[in-house]
Amino acid sequence: ARFDLRVFPAIEAHGWNRSELQLAWEFSTASWKSGPARTQHMVGDSVERLSSGAAGARYSIDDIVREECSGGMRKGRQIWGTLHGPSYTVSPGPGSEILRVLHGGVPIANGVVDVRFVALLPCSALENASPVKYAIQFGHGLMASRSEAINSNFLRSFAEQHRAAVVAIDWAGMSSFDFAFVAKILLSDLGKFRVVPDQLQQGFVNGASLIWYLRNKLLNDEAFLGNSGQRLLEADTPVHFYGISQGGILGSGYVLSSPFIKKAVLSVPGNPFALIFTRSANFYAGYIQALSLQVVRLTHMRLILTLLQQLWDVGEGAGWFSGLYYKDQESELFEGQRFLLQDALGDAQVPTLAAQLTARSLGCSTVRNQTRSVYGVPEAQPPIFGSALVEFAFRGTLPEPMDNQACDAATNHHETVRRDPAGQDQIAAFFEEGKIWQTCGAQGCVDRPEPNGYDPKV
Repeated sequence: ARFDLRVFPAIEAHGWNRSELQLAWEFSTASWKSGPARTQHMVGDSVERLSSGAAGARYSIDDIVREECSGGMRKGRQIWGTLHGPSYTVSPGPGSEILRVLHGGVPIANGVVDVRFVALLPCSALENASPVKYAIQFGHGLMASRSEAINSNFLRSFAEQHRAAVVAIDWAGMSSFDFAFVAKILLSDLGKFRVVPDQLQQGFVNGASLIWYLRNKLLNDEAFLGNSGQRLLEADTPVHFYGISQGGILGSGYVLSSPFIKKAVLSVPGNPFALIFTRSANFYAGYIQALSLQVVRLTHMRLILTLLQQLWDVGEGAGWFSGLYYKDQESELFEGQRFLLQDALGDAQVPTLAAQLTARSLGCSTVRNQTRSVYGVPEAQPPIFGSALVEFAFRGTLPEPMDNQACDAATNHHETVRRDPAGQDQIAAFFEEGKIWQTCGAQGCVDRPEPNGYDPKV
């Protein structure tokens, strides 16, 4: 009866005759309202609660590492702090799922969560009479922490050169502070995996909370003032997103959920996780051994990863892309977000196949002269005012495998793109001018030399 009422009429509406069918079936897919719309509610509600005072907007500056701006080694000011952000989990912190009154219902605010943050104010900003040009919200790598924003020489150098502030938080759900809980899930209890995407959604809220504090509270704090007492941040200072590896994977969903961010750089990104995992050297370096304690056969493991992706979707980019194409139905994404994706041929940790999927979903173009033709991604003449995918081919890179395995680690360029001067120039132009240029030269980003002093094999 169900097929007569729903399935066959739908098939016949597309011109098929029922007598022509040999096999018919139906299955359910997640709707926008059952996934991203709930995350949007959390983000929007959190901003309203902070603005109205209902969330009790309080923060503390926990430590300041003073700047060293004299001499050749210029080190900016580090500010470590904690802010109170609205919590939507049963209890604040790792390992807790989203609080809902009804199963599958709208998430409910439940007190506050301590969100630890770090900020970097470069010497070029501290010494200047004007505010910073923009702030960069940094998204860290796999199971890392906010300290990656401070410890990355390339990012500190970029901030100094372009007079940009840098801020970062820990990705709730997939940071070093979640490692023990995630390890337990992989080793013994996959049934609790839903907590990971729930925590990632709380992480989206935490990221929005940080920007709200930056624009409404922290800008007036003495720790954020320049050497002459000048204010370095304004309420309308642009905040751009720069996510690397895991930060690029989660970043597309985070930016699409954000009411604050309009420009985002996703470095060595990709989606979805289920596609990335079995093509990543990281998977074979430990995750597969952990999963093998619960899932013995590789064919079953492939099925498990695909099933888990249904939960993971809303916490990364994959669950958000449909909203870009069906705006006339139920999704209400914020307008005007633009993305610059940068990947590297031979990346052994996040395959370029996944970056290309993300690029198609975000409506990217490649920049003439493109490194190679990418299916479904047209080549465009620079400057590009929309979104773009730029692929870097470094000298001596081994060919990418055609089957379901990771690239050869001998020429893994997962960390090379972020250090390439042409790539950094491209990011700077995008953040400052809103234009995406071909910064590698007339030949495009092919046969690129290793950045000075960097060896991907070390």
